[in-house]
Amino acid sequence: MNLLRGPPPPAPRKSINWQYSRIKY
Repeated sequence: MNLLRGPPPPAPRKSINWQYSRIKY
């Protein structure tokens, strides 16, 4: 239901993940 209501949350989350990894590393 949530996925159908809006865009996939894993998409923006992956973007933040790769950004966090770069700042952490």
